[in-house]
Amino acid sequence: EEKDRKIELENLSGGTLDQLYFSLRIALSNILSGNQNIPLILDDSFIQYDSKRLRKSLEMLSRESERRQVILFTCQEREAELSKQMNIKFNYFKL
Repeated sequence: EEKDRKIELENLSGGTLDQLYFSLRIALSNILSGNQNIPLILDDSFIQYDSKRLRKSLEMLSRESERRQVILFTCQEREAELSKQMNIKFNYFKL
């Protein structure tokens, strides 16, 4: 059956692996922080994401930012550009 099919990690695309790691980081952060709303800090988490994955991730981070601060470091402009298009509130600092 399709739901019981196992896929080896080496057969996943870089974007899919990054999405898996991103999901695990969010889940672990939520578990470890307990009731404390500690900031979520991400560094170049979306390098290999396609536009669809990036859009979904930014939507999730926007919801997450309602309960805690989200800090996203990136070497790309597309996260800021897409966030503007999606009307997501953010502060942008270029280092």
